[in-house]
Amino acid sequence: MEKYLNKLMEQFISARGIKRVDVNSKEFIKDFCRWLKEYKHASEKYLCLVECVNDGHTYDMNSVEIGKGLYDSLAIDKITTIMTPYSDGLEEKTKSKIITGEFSARGFGNGPVVLTNGRLSLVDDNIKRYVTHNPYTQSDIRNWERLQVSGKDITVGVFGSVYDKNIEEKIKQMKDLKNRLISGNTTEEYGTIDYMYYYFLNSNNKKLTLNK
Repeated sequence: MEKYLNKLMEQFISARGIKRVDVNSKEFIKDFCRWLKEYKHASEKYLCLVECVNDGHTYDMNSVEIGKGLYDSLAIDKITTIMTPYSDGLEEKTKSKIITGEFSARGFGNGPVVLTNGRLSLVDDNIKRYVTHNPYTQSDIRNWERLQVSGKDITVGVFGSVYDKNIEEKIKQMKDLKNRLISGNTTEEYGTIDYMYYYFLNSNNKKLTLNK
């Protein structure tokens, strides 16, 4: 849990543009908790947007949410699969299937894999859509274009307050990924709603196949 909380704190610090950090101060902890509540509120709006684009199937039995935890997962209230190294506390909060481990979109030439307790396993081929949001670092979405090339769909985005200090940096992450994706079946959605900005990429291989 400590590693996971550190990831969230790093996002908070980046969003607020905090230069001097004392993670043990009461003021920092208070502001961090307030930010988590704001994040939760914004995530509900973002979830509505991505579900609308995918007709309510962003998080379903054929999808997997990658790399999120108890305080920032959008799949907790869904029945889907959550694959993450930050699984502490999730099983008590969700009916989704939990797979604890590190995800790699590259794998070793045989498809995406998950590393659990030093052992590599192929991800179930029945998984058709890979989903994540607000990646902690660029490496969290490294090689995600390989998923699309292999016939899988992806939904990857960022969101937050329009007052965040790191908006440009986060959107650049998405545009760098967009430049590596197949343009014919990828949509780019962005805008602002009630002081929340959002930007996400969404692919649909089924629509591409039908349009051929």
